[in-house]
This record gives sequence, structure tokens and C-alpha cells, in this order.
Amino acid sequence: MIFIPLISICLIVGTIIGITGIGGILVIPSLAFFGNLETHVAMSTSLASFLVGAIVATYSYWRMGFMDWKLATPLCIGGLLFAYLGAWVNSGLPTVPLNTMLALLILFAGVSALRPWTAFESLHVPSSSYVTSTVFFIGGSTGFIAGLTGAGGPILSIPMMIMLGFPPVVSVAVAMPYQIMTAFSGTIGNVVHGKVDFAMLVPITIAQVVCIFLGARMAPYIPAQKLKLCIGLLCLAVGSFILYRTWL
Repeated sequence: MIFIPLISICLIVGTIIGITGIGGILVIPSLAFFGNLETHVAMSTSLASFLVGAIVATYSYWRMGFMDWKLATPLCIGGLLFAYLGAWVNSGLPTVPLNTMLALLILFAGVSALRPWTAFESLHVPSSSYVTSTVFFIGGSTGFIAGLTGAGGPILSIPMMIMLGFPPVVSVAVAMPYQIMTAFSGTIGNVVHGKVDFAMLVPITIAQVVCIFLGARMAPYIPAQKLKLCIGLLCLAVGSFILYRTWL
């Protein structure tokens, strides 16, 4: 019976991920509550479940012409290098401070996403060493957090990029190949430490993938400011929920 609400949540999460690039964090408390998984195992299993869905979403955004590989490349390199390190650190941290840190970071990301942005008014972002180094830093820092918490890098990389003025739909698009890198790197670290529940992994991955494709097809038709607002409010809601569940 636990699979019915769990799979239902994953279907909803898949749609949200496809549209906004974030929302996967909801899988962690769902696995802990409905799947009776310990928090560290829930985080690791959740991160692993994003891998296939991220591949599907990357293909969708590429086919629709919103993938900026000049931005995606440094973002992916940063995530690949630091997600494994985060997964290694995760194994030695207690649950309460880990959840608290995750919630506060997501709340910060949500507030940041709601701030005005004016740096890049079009979908085309000019190439420069500053842009490349900035995106690499975003990839590395949020990749480490992805491996550390199992939240998936886009929950922080997308609002951070929006805060710095990158177009919302481009920020979501480049976060998809980045999600592949962080999920792959972080999952290797988690598998080494034996913390992925493969019995849960298969059904939740299938459920997410089904709706991620549909969500990705919808995203380009949502106005930039509304997409930005959705991302910010979703972060605030998720961060508040995790903080509430951790301390109350």
C-alpha cells in the first residue's frame, strides 16, 4: 500500500521537475515517511532516482532549442567534481543538522529567486570568462550540497542563476545535464557507502520519468516572470516543510 501514495507523489514531482527543474526534494520526505527509509538512505535513493529523469529532460530541452551548452558545460564540470565529495561527507553527519542546513539553503534559494533580475533580458547569454567562472562556481558549490543532502543540484543552482540574472527557462534547461552529473557523481559515492535502496529506486524513477517529459514540454509556454515566481515560491514551501518536519 505504501507504493500508491509514494508513486502518486513521484508523478507530481516529475511534472514539477519538468516545468521548473526543481521539486525533487519532495521525494526525500516521501521515501522516509511512506517507504520507512532512514534519512540518509532516503537522500541517497532520491538522488539516484534523478539520473534517468535528467537525461530525458536534457533531451527535451535540447530538442526545443533552449539548451545553452556554453553555460551547461562549466556547470556540469563543477557538479561532477564536487558531488562525490558531498556524498562522502554525508555519511558522517547526523540527520537533524543535515536537514536543517538543507531547509535553510532552500529557503535562501527561494528568497533569492524572487528578487528582481535584469542582467540578461534575452534567452542568449553572451560568453565571457566572468560568466564561465561564475557558472562553474555555482556548479561546484551546489553540486557539493547535492551530494551532501541528496536534494539534487538544481534546487539551488536554478534560483542562484536566476538571482544573478540568467533567464529562467535557460537556467532550468542547463540544470538538466547538470543534474545528470551531480546525480551520477553523488550516487557513485553513495553506492560505495552502501546507502541506496534499489528496491525503492526502480519504481520511483519510472514514475518521475513519465511526467518529467510532459512537464518539460510545458515549461517554454510559461512566461518567464511566472516561471520565476513558481520556482521561488516552491523553494519557500519546500524549505519551510523540511524545517517544520525536522524540528516539530
